[in-house]
Amino acid sequence: MSVTFDRFHNEIKVGNRVIDSESNQIGVISEIHNGKLSGLELRLSECVRLEGIEHKLIPAKLMKIEKDN
Repeated sequence: MSVTFDRFHNEIKVGNRVIDSESNQIGVISEIHNGKLSGLELRLSECVRLEGIEHKLIPAKLMKIEKDN
């Protein structure tokens, strides 16, 4: 499972609810495209897709808005 970190260094993964700090869009992570990137490269690349949003987002600009169960 792909895991990366949000702007506050909280772990985020598929299924987490997040908000984009630039557009204020709220959504659930549907995919994280990690390729062969290191942790920092992944956090700074457009690799996260939210349900219902066409373009990919940068994890460092996302904020997790719910706790894991």
